[in-house]
Amino acid sequence: MTRMRLSFVRPLSPSASVRPPKGDDWLHEPKWDGFRFQIIKDGARVRFSSRSGAEYTERLPRMVEAFAKLPTKSAMPMVSQGETRW
Repeated sequence: MTRMRLSFVRPLSPSASVRPPKGDDWLHEPKWDGFRFQIIKDGARVRFSSRSGAEYTERLPRMVEAFAKLPTKSAMPMVSQGETRW
């Protein structure tokens, strides 16, 4: 089986709304004043990228260390997004 190396995936842009949509298929989160990152975890290797794709891995060593320790249920790489506040 050939392993694929994951690369940055441009995230969707949020849009403003007067009120959130209704229904069980929707998830909502507040907008904090922070930075949005995409995290790619491939085994013990972890990379952080900004929304525009700028590399932040070396600037966030404690976060990289924490994500590297997270267990994964499969050998497949993981891509996650989230907002970081400091």
